[in-house]
Amino acid sequence: GGVLKIHRINVHRILCMWIANQFDTKAEAFKIQGSYLSLTNRDAEHLLDLPSQGEEIFEPPQRLV
Repeated sequence: GGVLKIHRINVHRILCMWIANQFDTKAEAFKIQGSYLSLTNRDAEHLLDLPSQGEEIFEPPQRLV
């Protein structure tokens, strides 16, 4: 399972801001406690349980009613 399958949780804005502020755009990585952590497409695929390759999707699929 991926992150998208976990139960709903509340995340405080201050935590989201902190995470965003840790991203170093020049290094293209998160700087955490003096070390850099970069995430690849493959890492995101495993975390979110979503494919990182394949056809590009331009709009969400339509629901059948």
